[in-house]
Amino acid sequence: MNKGNLKRLRKAAGLTQFRLAREAGISHMRLVYAELGSVQLKHDEVERVKQAIVRIAQRNTARIEAALGGPLAVQPKDVGAGIKREPCEGE
Repeated sequence: MNKGNLKRLRKAAGLTQFRLAREAGISHMRLVYAELGSVQLKHDEVERVKQAIVRIAQRNTARIEAALGGPLAVQPKDVGAGIKREPCEGE
């Protein structure tokens, strides 16, 4: 996982460096330096970071579903609704 991907993934998950580091069991400063490209995380650290992001996302989803009173779901019929398909060349 390169430095740009790590930071982008963390931010997309809405996490602070401190929270992600704590959840992944690595030091806050190690995560900071990994995002800066000064150090490279070991394979097991990368796996722990990925697992931490998944766990946090699952907890957040569960909280949202509880607040809504039901599961979050996108129905197949809803995907792409209102989007017109442009014909490809040769059609």
